[in-house]
Amino acid sequence: MKHGRPGRQPEAGGQEDPPQSAFKPRSSSAQAAFNFVQRGGTRFATALSVATPQNRAGGRSLLDEVRRILRLQHYSARTEQAYVGWIRRFVSFHGKRHPRELGRPEVIAFLAMLAEQRQASASTHNQALAAILFLYEQVLHTPLAGGQRLALRNHPTRVPTVLTPREVERLLARMTGVPRLMACLLYGAGLRLLECARLRIKDVDLERRELRIRDGKGGKDRLAPLPLALVPELEQHIERVRLLHHADLRNGSGFVALPTSPSASAATRFATPSQPTCSRAATTSAPSRSCSGITT
Repeated sequence: MKHGRPGRQPEAGGQEDPPQSAFKPRSSSAQAAFNFVQRGGTRFATALSVATPQNRAGGRSLLDEVRRILRLQHYSARTEQAYVGWIRRFVSFHGKRHPRELGRPEVIAFLAMLAEQRQASASTHNQALAAILFLYEQVLHTPLAGGQRLALRNHPTRVPTVLTPREVERLLARMTGVPRLMACLLYGAGLRLLECARLRIKDVDLERRELRIRDGKGGKDRLAPLPLALVPELEQHIERVRLLHHADLRNGSGFVALPTSPSASAATRFATPSQPTCSRAATTSAPSRSCSGITT
């Protein structure tokens, strides 16, 4: 399917004019945006551009600039994902107008929609507000007047529901494979879910029976105890991951994404992979993508 108006018919002895656009969107969302701009809809493009001279020159979009500043200030990947999502919803809610055209009344209208239509909690309200305030203060450099006063007090702390040891045993007894090993690490070593999913083989010390948690909550490292009952099962699992790594190497893969290096050895791979692998490395919790069909 060709986009844009077709070229003119060739005259005698001449050549056909090329199409006005040779751009081929790769997804349905890109196709829709492309068609909108082709019909003359410039508002969409305006809403995604940062109205500063340096960014006009670089062609950087608004969301790209938000990501750049979040990473520059060392925000976590989850915070970046949440903030970008809220900013995208805020812009879309107001007809994709540029945030510079919006102010406190529009922010209040968006937050009211979350409370009335989405029945958002106070913590969700405050997270959305924090993302919008970050946009105006750190990206657009136009602080929102009275923005901090729009925050809500969180609800009183509730007593959490804690499973008894017997309930934990019954729960784990119904689980198998890698999910069971991960659940045992969550309960036995006190790991958070992402900490367990990102656990690398080099950070598992079976001799000292401890786990080194890197870049945990708040960007902090810490040591966690490894239950003695999990040592044999974890040793067997690491050996399976090692075999998976060698199989990936034979298939031309066998690497993992690292902050400072594009490649990694078996020791730096994740400890809990769980799916076939295909150009992505294995982890302790979810195996890497591979065309070999190997699972753990």
